[in-house]
Amino acid sequence: MTGVLNTRIAFNLGTRASFRVLILASVFGALCSFFVLDVSAQSSEQQIKAAFLYHFCSYVQWPNISTVNGTATIVIGIAGSRRSLGYFERTLAGVHKNRFNLIVRPVAPSDNLESINILYVTNDSGFFLKDFQKLTAKSPILTVTEEATIPDGSMINFVLREDKVRFEASNSRATAASLKLSSQLLAIAVQVH
Repeated sequence: MTGVLNTRIAFNLGTRASFRVLILASVFGALCSFFVLDVSAQSSEQQIKAAFLYHFCSYVQWPNISTVNGTATIVIGIAGSRRSLGYFERTLAGVHKNRFNLIVRPVAPSDNLESINILYVTNDSGFFLKDFQKLTAKSPILTVTEEATIPDGSMINFVLREDKVRFEASNSRATAASLKLSSQLLAIAVQVH
């Protein structure tokens, strides 16, 4: 009887782990299938991050998104090098997905961020998220970074794990900014703070 019980426990644990892997595989497959991957590792990493940004729009609820004819415009502010900005502009700007129209624009700490829905501070920008905190402190702006560990104020932080782009999330910071991260998004984060 003990062997049967141990087998059932192992099966249940294995089923949960398999289910999580299945969810991760399907989400990452969908992310990668949307974008054609380049051959260079740098381009692939940027494409995966762009795909994540694109899909975050479906898994975050903002209180102040306006829609025209059922389509919401989401503005992504990129604080990054010219190269990064150019890449994200070419990849994401003007992309329409069902009910979203994406606009990408460069941002700096001196800019007014009132019209921004997502602020992405790349690691090649020369800026840190703390440079923007006065502007994002009480605004419903999804803050995205790419540092070794999630910095103060960041809601989503890209990390490399086993040479794969993953992300960690801070649900409490998102909630404090009147944003709602879906349970599906939190389920595929490598860590939720």
